[in-house]
Amino acid sequence: MGDMKEIKTITLDQPFFGEKKFTLEEFQKRWRGHPQEVWSFLIDHGTIEEMKFGEKLVELFPKVVEKAFNKFYEEQNAKKTSK
Repeated sequence: MGDMKEIKTITLDQPFFGEKKFTLEEFQKRWRGHPQEVWSFLIDHGTIEEMKFGEKLVELFPKVVEKAFNKFYEEQNAKKTSK
């Protein structure tokens, strides 16, 4: 069958919807708009320095989201293996 790489997923409890599984891509998509909204606001209403900060936030945020995803993944798998 070839090399099937396991796709990592995490499960999060969502208000009103219960538990939902996310892949890294879905988790990043979920958080993508927030820093862009902040940056847009700073472009319209901030100083040049604040605008540059917003741009940096857009660059850094995907890395932070990936770290959070990996941490959730490790914690959830540690619970599975300890049962």
